[in-house]
Amino acid sequence: MKKIFFLPALFLFITGLSLVHAQPPVAYEHQYMATIGGETLLTWMGEGLTPHIQYYDLNSDGNEELIVVANGVIFMLGNEGTIENQQWKLLKKISCTINPYNGVAFGDLDGDGDPDMLAGKKNGRLSFLRIPGLHKTLYLS
Repeated sequence: MKKIFFLPALFLFITGLSLVHAQPPVAYEHQYMATIGGETLLTWMGEGLTPHIQYYDLNSDGNEELIVVANGVIFMLGNEGTIENQQWKLLKKISCTINPYNGVAFGDLDGDGDPDMLAGKKNGRLSFLRIPGLHKTLYLS
């Protein structure tokens, strides 16, 4: 009788199994942050998610702005410094909670001479965003 009890206990001890302290698996997410000039401008959560990053001259001033799509949100940043001493400032943040954005493309889609933006969504649809290009301040309509 003692041998029957001893063998299962020895098996549990050797394999490290414990029926009393069993824990369910835990899913971990990583938090990503983009810090520019000592200020955290972008944060997003995910498992191995990488942002879509692109440069484009949004306001036709001859300087390219930085466009980042992360966690479904479009961030547009302008460099107020020089090439050697970059000082990025958040110009615009566009969120869409129903069908989040996952990428952007730029061009003059309506033929008015100003840059326009197509934003791809995770559901496969595109959003058309007009960007008047002759203003120092970025406006979207």
